[in-house]
Amino acid sequence: MIKIFEFDKLNDGTQIKKVILSNGNYKVECISLGATLTSFQIIRSNYDATDIVLGYNKSQHYIDDPTHFGMTIGRFANRIANAKFILDGCEYNIDKNNNGNSLHSGKACVCWRNWSTSVCTRNGNPCVEFETISLEGDDNWPGTLKIISSYELSPYGELIMSHRATTTSPTYVNMTNHSYFNLSGNCQENVLNYELFCDATSYVDVDDYAIPSGKILSTLNSPFDFTTPHLIGDRINEINGYDHCVIFPNYDKTLKHRATLTSQENKLRLELSTTLPAMQIYTSNNLKTSTINKCGKHCIPYGAICLETQYFPDSPNHDNFPSTRLNPSDEYFERTIYKLSEIIN
Repeated sequence: MIKIFEFDKLNDGTQIKKVILSNGNYKVECISLGATLTSFQIIRSNYDATDIVLGYNKSQHYIDDPTHFGMTIGRFANRIANAKFILDGCEYNIDKNNNGNSLHSGKACVCWRNWSTSVCTRNGNPCVEFETISLEGDDNWPGTLKIISSYELSPYGELIMSHRATTTSPTYVNMTNHSYFNLSGNCQENVLNYELFCDATSYVDVDDYAIPSGKILSTLNSPFDFTTPHLIGDRINEINGYDHCVIFPNYDKTLKHRATLTSQENKLRLELSTTLPAMQIYTSNNLKTSTINKCGKHCIPYGAICLETQYFPDSPNHDNFPSTRLNPSDEYFERTIYKLSEIIN
């Protein structure tokens, strides 16, 4: 089932749409502002609904308290050192919004846009497509970029996200979704007792501002090794919280299962598959919102975990990282699937 309707308005009068996708025991809600995922629910065997993503009840709150809850991030997700890069011999300087660096493209991020919205059926599943255009010169970015991001919901609890982009001239593209997951649905319950499996065998070395040094390090015998599943909180104090990019092995652009998040207490499991080479693990280390979350409470540090599939941070400035260059003759197309299921003992 698909529902699309006028939801609410921003303070400037912009009308925001909401889309609801329902399939079997699952429901997804999203809004046109930022092509944002606002809800991912499972109807439990005891007939209760559990919503595993944090978010707000009003669209304006996503702008007023910019934690990027569930938003589609681009042109370039994560950080770019010193907010500059060189492309074909030209230097581009962009918004410095994070310790002199660029984070999630700053003011040029497509998450701040109201995307055009259309609904359809894909593979027999309800689906919504959001589309936006970022013009050449937007905060000095090269190339006019057309982006289509979609959410598709299967009856098996698979939330299928895809991002497509084309450009009029060479540019860099790195898209992700910035959902904050809490398998209890309560933003004041921390995620430290969740078990995480991730097949990543290396990670991107960064400085105190999360800017890559250029080195790729092994996860072996480090807090970043989740190849044997263990609790998120087991080694988190060694690094003062996770905000790091881990790298998947055997990357070949095909869809592969990469991670599983499990809460035995809440009897839920979230499996992640992606075509992308890496994932930023962020444990909401400093999360403390002034706005009440949709669960009726304020968020707390470690109150959620982000599993942001993407290319490496600052890749335009590192030739040894997988390239994020997009040419006019090519199309950017990446998929990530989050599969939610109930653990039945």
